[in-house]
Amino acid sequence: MKPSEVLLAAKALIDAPSKWCQGVIHQAPNKYSPLGAMIIVDQPMAFEASIYFRKVLAPEEEIGTWNDDPVRTHEQVMETFDRAIALAESKGS
Repeated sequence: MKPSEVLLAAKALIDAPSKWCQGVIHQAPNKYSPLGAMIIVDQPMAFEASIYFRKVLAPEEEIGTWNDDPVRTHEQVMETFDRAIALAESKGS
C-alpha cells in the first residue's frame, strides 16, 4: 500500500467517534488512535504514512501527544487525516 492508501484506510477504521480512542493506540474491542489505525491497516507502511500525518500538525508536535490532548475532538482527527491524505497524494505517495 502507498502511504495515502494507508491513511485512507486508517481514517475509515476510526470514522465514528465510537471507533476512536485517546491515551492508548488500541482499546478493545475496535477503538484506535490515528497511529494505532495506521499500524492495523499496514504495519510495514505505518511509519511512512505517519510522516504525512505529522507534517500537517504544528511543528514539533507528535501524533500521540496531539491525539491525547483532552480538548482534541474526533472531527479534528478526521480533518487532520484529510490534510495528511491530500499531502501524501500530492507527493504521489
